[in-house]
Amino acid sequence: MIKEPPCEVCKEFFKKKEVKPICGGFKCGKGKVEPLLVENEDAIFILGKVLNQAIYVGMNGIPVDLNHVAIEQALERYRVENKEDCFDKVLIAWHHIAKINQANYKAKSSK
Repeated sequence: MIKEPPCEVCKEFFKKKEVKPICGGFKCGKGKVEPLLVENEDAIFILGKVLNQAIYVGMNGIPVDLNHVAIEQALERYRVENKEDCFDKVLIAWHHIAKINQANYKAKSSK
């Protein structure tokens, strides 16, 4: 699998968000996901590649899912060995981010 940091994609996604990215901030290579377990490396890498493939609905842009085809293509392109496990981890991480974003939006709009 080719390794390169997804910092630019992550920066763009989190630019206008109140919640911090999974690396803990915009440290751009200086910080790591803490703790970044070896078994999660591929999932975090793939998440960074497909983060901009989120599916939103409604006038308020409520996040509902991540494009599964985009995940599958990234898994193939970067030759991830355990595709099923990585696919599940990518979705779990994305849904966690979406849940935080939705909670932040609700809190903001109720003020």
